[in-house]
Amino acid sequence: MKSMKNILGLIFILSVNLFAQFKFDTLSVKEIASGAYHYHIQEKNVPWNINFLKIDLRNPNIKIKTVKAEDKLIARETTSSMAARSSSDSVLVVGAINSDFFDGVGIPVGAQVSDGELISSSVAPSWTKIGFDKFNNPMVGRINFSGEVIAGQNKNILNAVNQERAADFMVLYNSFYGASTKTNEWGTEISLRPITSWIVDDTVKLEVTNKFSRTGNAQIGNGEVILSAHGSAETFINNFIQIGDTIKLVVRLNSGLKYLWQMVSGFPVILKNGSNYALKGYAEEGGSATFATDRHPRTAAGISVDSNYLFLAVVDGRQTISKGMSLPEFADFFIRIGAYNAVNLDGGGSSTILARNKIVNFPSDGTERKVSNCLLVITKEKLELSELKIFPDSILLSTNQTVQFKLTAKDKYGYNENLTFKDVEYELTNPSFGRISDDGTFLPNAEGETYLIVRKGSISDTAKIMFQVGVGKKKLDGFEELLNWNLTGKEIDTVNSSLELSTDFFSEGSTSAKINYSYTYQSGKTYWVYLNNEFPIFGIPEKISLDVKFDGWNHNVAFVVTDENGEEFAFLTNKFASQTEFFDSLFATLKNPIKINPSSTFFYPITIKQIAITLANDRQVGKIYSGSIYLDNLRISYPELVGIEKNISAPLAFNLEQNFPNPFNPTTRIKFSVPSNSKSGNHNVKLTVYDILGRAVSTLVNENKPAGHYEIEFDGSKLSSGIYLYTLQSGDFLSIKKLVVLK
Repeated sequence: MKSMKNILGLIFILSVNLFAQFKFDTLSVKEIASGAYHYHIQEKNVPWNINFLKIDLRNPNIKIKTVKAEDKLIARETTSSMAARSSSDSVLVVGAINSDFFDGVGIPVGAQVSDGELISSSVAPSWTKIGFDKFNNPMVGRINFSGEVIAGQNKNILNAVNQERAADFMVLYNSFYGASTKTNEWGTEISLRPITSWIVDDTVKLEVTNKFSRTGNAQIGNGEVILSAHGSAETFINNFIQIGDTIKLVVRLNSGLKYLWQMVSGFPVILKNGSNYALKGYAEEGGSATFATDRHPRTAAGISVDSNYLFLAVVDGRQTISKGMSLPEFADFFIRIGAYNAVNLDGGGSSTILARNKIVNFPSDGTERKVSNCLLVITKEKLELSELKIFPDSILLSTNQTVQFKLTAKDKYGYNENLTFKDVEYELTNPSFGRISDDGTFLPNAEGETYLIVRKGSISDTAKIMFQVGVGKKKLDGFEELLNWNLTGKEIDTVNSSLELSTDFFSEGSTSAKINYSYTYQSGKTYWVYLNNEFPIFGIPEKISLDVKFDGWNHNVAFVVTDENGEEFAFLTNKFASQTEFFDSLFATLKNPIKINPSSTFFYPITIKQIAITLANDRQVGKIYSGSIYLDNLRISYPELVGIEKNISAPLAFNLEQNFPNPFNPTTRIKFSVPSNSKSGNHNVKLTVYDILGRAVSTLVNENKPAGHYEIEFDGSKLSSGIYLYTLQSGDFLSIKKLVVLK
């Protein structure tokens, strides 16, 4: 990582010296890749909002690349789209800016070279260009186009690239021009396949693969180019070039670089040999009277005096947050950040700069504009992960449910990485419990729990998966005693409010819970009573139910639960309980949890924590409201097992499975299997629970059973915490396992 000394030095320059009359604040400096930094600068008084990238061209992983919109001469595309499609498994785009000025259909005004191919010979020779060779050596200057075709000892002028063929012209057409040359039949065209890499300002060797005389509009094959000739140029091809020949092609832009690999055009040069050249450059290269001196959004690129650093900058404009800069102001800015030569690029609504796939400026159009081309900063660095997360990190599934896990990751620079399960190694600690597909979808096939482990290099994360199938109805509390229940409230008179067992009214058993409440009404307040306890819930129930007898007021009842992450949610019951003569059954379906914290995300399993009752009144200020509410038979119910595929194959042997959950409180489930090898078809089976001293505490099964798979729920609520044994015995078969009651 680059030393902070250099970073702080640049921050010092920006904060203290830049444009003496202005006060610049460095809001952030962030390393986006090895050798690449993103700076965010602000001047509040003008104001100006500036983002720029500083790129170390000596870094072996860094490469500069230009991209043409849609890879076509006539096309427009957003900078972010061009950047996104240029990343691959081997390279990552870490920065980008828009580049050349363009006409209405997207043809750049000046020259563009991309991976050694010239996109058009309409190079605007009076305009300044910025280019790079294969080794990241940069240039800023003006160019001129020339070219020649060499066949043996014979040469002919190459007049143009991707332009309309004129009389006696020889024109080169490549894939940027389109599917064909669009020429008439008055000429000869040859297909060429490159033998050596494309390069400008050096020689390229090509093989002649086909020849078309007097047909026109030759098709440009994949990986090939067309050399199209008319008149005297056609005579040259017919006399000296045949199918199968190897010819040489030289495209020159006189850039000063021997192996020109990438180039875009700008207008005008604003910084020359360390001096502000904006007004002189504008005068030399031409332009409207106010283009240089008015403040606009601007984009520019510059290089340091030693050619080691590239600077790409955008200043926002035409907005209240940023007025934009004149060209002289922008040139001064480049001087202060360390540039020696710089060229202005297309600005206005086109100005866009990206850092790690994110637009970091505010385009003046309000949205990103489609442009002609862009300049990319690419790294070959293998960005190791610093963080890998599975979401959700814990999940409870029930019948007919699946879950699709998602992956989030950050690289060592703190940027998000898009990962799928195809990009990582993953495994289940209990493969027999289920399977996971390449898109991260988990499909359970047996009750129990497992862990999903995901790895990428040395970084890993784990998610817990539980599969529990609840059936029927389960009573949680019949209120025959008030074990662990306590009463609290909000705005109520706690001295004159209480909780007690009542034998006066009940819906089942012989008692119910009686809440006595009292409060004095004040305007604008809401009055609550809360009955608090904890009931961990197995599986995924369909609803929570409660029998209620009220006192004539339409009180409202809700159940408050905590989820897997300990976050609170509420479920409202289906109606007000207005009955005063008998118990009314209320229920809350568990489909639409109300978030206590708006940022919460709901995950099973749940624990019922509270019965919350909103106390109704007729809002008479100063009046004392009091009464009694009776509660009984708190219970849950599970959805019917509709459409569940049954395992009809008979077991081949006795089997006793480990109980789940374990440890447990108060209930757990025990599965066992009975084989089909009995002459009578049945086996006498005994399933018994013993304490650690060998004393039987519960006999769960003691009867003849036909072959099949069985599941028994064991209620240990009357047992003390500790280790117990459970056995399955039939004839000579005996299997023993441990279970743990934890209260």
